[in-house]
Amino acid sequence: MDEFELKVAEHLRTAGGDERPPSGLGARIVSGAGRRRRGRHQLTAVAVVGVGATLAIPVIIISVRDQASPKPSLSVTQAATVSPRPPMATISRRLPGGDRFKAMALGSDGTVLGGAVAVDSDGFVAPRRGVWQVRPGGRSAERVSDTPSGSLPFLWLMAVGGAGRVWPERETLKCLPAGESGEAQAGESSRAHTLKAGWDGREPFFVGEGVIVWSDPDRGELIVANGCEAPPRTVPVKATLEAFAHPYAFVRPASGGLVEQVDVRTGAKTTIRTNADSSGAFGAGPDTLAWASGDTLTVHALRSGARRVVHGLPYARNAEYSVRITVGDGLVVYSATHQDADTARSLVYDLRTGKRSTVQGEAWAAGDLLLWREADSYRLAQH
Repeated sequence: MDEFELKVAEHLRTAGGDERPPSGLGARIVSGAGRRRRGRHQLTAVAVVGVGATLAIPVIIISVRDQASPKPSLSVTQAATVSPRPPMATISRRLPGGDRFKAMALGSDGTVLGGAVAVDSDGFVAPRRGVWQVRPGGRSAERVSDTPSGSLPFLWLMAVGGAGRVWPERETLKCLPAGESGEAQAGESSRAHTLKAGWDGREPFFVGEGVIVWSDPDRGELIVANGCEAPPRTVPVKATLEAFAHPYAFVRPASGGLVEQVDVRTGAKTTIRTNADSSGAFGAGPDTLAWASGDTLTVHALRSGARRVVHGLPYARNAEYSVRITVGDGLVVYSATHQDADTARSLVYDLRTGKRSTVQGEAWAAGDLLLWREADSYRLAQH
């Protein structure tokens, strides 16, 4: 073995107990949903390891082709660059004990939810226990919940919205209602509620305006809860959940390039034809469904059907990077994050102006907010 392999082997030997998460679990969930769901495998606990290398990446110019469906002959090509606006808040990543805050979800009110990671002297990144939150306008993260032994393999995704703050705890989902402060004091039980329906540990979940949505693909159901304490209800859907923007869940059948837009209030369905391959990533926001397939991002307007196509996505087709798409009020953000290292690059696309930029680090859009990582801090700006 070469030096790198020896370091990986040593890290695996010394990693402790049942806290070791499956390597690349987040990437297998978020980026390869269709492929994974056709051949399900049980979670396997192996250490998340990697070498972190932050590169100086210049802003690049990419092309956008606006397709005025159903008249693609009217397409035009334009090129531009833009930088994120000056931040209204700078959030430190430093946590007690030397760990780093890792943002995992942004709410439209400015709430940031995430976990903790440690980076060792060799650049290996390891998750730590605990769920952390930055309040709207805050400058640092506070711990809102512990994560019990054995939960870290499942802690690859979080969500925040009007219905509360949601994170996994083994094969259940914990929910902290909006307005509640977080971690219980001595002698108190946990302030987070356990949602009253199971979660398989592999499917995404979303929080919208007053609802939490996840799925049970084996039973062919969407599960919808009106808040942290409400009994869940089900919507029959024989497809996998890919994205959500209240009141619409976007689900994809096992084959073909189709997506169904499902109204979780009524169960009404509308079919959308996409060009996404089986490993495509999806995101949804106001009147918008976006998906990445290969090095192409497609932005679909739900009401008009018009489409815009963006080429040259960062780390496209690179299996070491997981992909996430978030959509805000007029912004679409494509973010590619290394599975094992503290390295990422994001593309920010402004639907109003057609301008776009690359950001060295993770980025999210929610409402009129943009969050991105810069060096050892996060920046939050209003769009």
